[in-house]
Amino acid sequence: MDLIERLLRAVLDADLRPGAVTIHGGESAGRRAHLDRQLGDRLTIRWLSADTAPPDRVARWLLLDAESLVDPRLLAALATRSGKYVAWGDDEEPAFAACYDGPLPASTRPLRETLSDMERSGVLERLDRESLPSYLPRLRRELAPFCLRVRSAAERDRAERTLFWGNYKGSTDFFTKHVYPPLVWAMVRPLARWRVHPNWISAFNVAITVAAVPLFAAGAWIPGLLCAYTMSVLDSVDGKLARLTFRSSKLGHVLDHGLDVVHPPFWYAAWAWALDGGRAGPLFAVAIALAGAYFLDRIVTELFTRTTRRSIHAYAPIDVRMRTWISRRNINVPIFTVGLLVGLAREAFAIVFAWQVLTLGFHTLRLVQVNWALYRGRG
Repeated sequence: MDLIERLLRAVLDADLRPGAVTIHGGESAGRRAHLDRQLGDRLTIRWLSADTAPPDRVARWLLLDAESLVDPRLLAALATRSGKYVAWGDDEEPAFAACYDGPLPASTRPLRETLSDMERSGVLERLDRESLPSYLPRLRRELAPFCLRVRSAAERDRAERTLFWGNYKGSTDFFTKHVYPPLVWAMVRPLARWRVHPNWISAFNVAITVAAVPLFAAGAWIPGLLCAYTMSVLDSVDGKLARLTFRSSKLGHVLDHGLDVVHPPFWYAAWAWALDGGRAGPLFAVAIALAGAYFLDRIVTELFTRTTRRSIHAYAPIDVRMRTWISRRNINVPIFTVGLLVGLAREAFAIVFAWQVLTLGFHTLRLVQVNWALYRGRG
């Protein structure tokens, strides 16, 4: 999608309801007609030509530049604060967004200069981006709000990379952080251009995740691991695609996060079944114990979140470091793969089980430590 559509979808995604959204620039008649058809029933869109003709008076409106990429948090701050504000980017000719409740002064000068004059005269107040909250709970990271101008191929590349890396979690496993990003980058860009809905990626992920179970159980290691690693990469793709294109949905959330939680024990049981010769042998009993430790660990991490209001994976530096290596699918699958390659698959499975138990122990300890410290602090 182009910048204008992205800005408008960001306004809708944030559930903002200004009187009107006024776009400066982007005079293409075809573009206007497309956006009016797509979004006009949900937003009042006004088009402001380059000669800065004043828009009709409305209760309150957002003024957006067609060459700007504005963080949704900035849009929310502009639209929900009382007063008249302008937000500027950091470039020499900065990107901008403004919120106003009256007609602009008639002028033939560039709108950027008009807004700058209004700020100097005290009509508009500059929105301090550094004063806005920078912590993103869903991504478990600090990220300052951005406001970028996009006019050239180089600036577009900078903007795309800012969006891409800005949608990665601050604490995650080693492979998601350091190995998979080039693959995810190569897939997200064309998928976004082709307007592929992220739910299609999630649905495909469900299919290959389920397909891996009988493949593993039959000892078909190569196709099973191919499904597993493809699923691991696409698990990053669908989420990035949804957030970058503002196409998140409840169904996509259920498919993505529900799959993440449920599938690992089935893979582990299938590994054990094959290694025991196609029967429920000793390793299958270990797989059951592994599943129990896995679900207990999930319960402990959820309890931590509910009692501290923070993720256990981002509470302190030690938790962020541990998240890189704790027992999760993206760590356990490579451990098992190495075991298969060197002929020590059973031993690798035992390591996966031991690592899950140690992870459960670490998270339980952190749950007790942090809540005890909070209890003493309140006392």
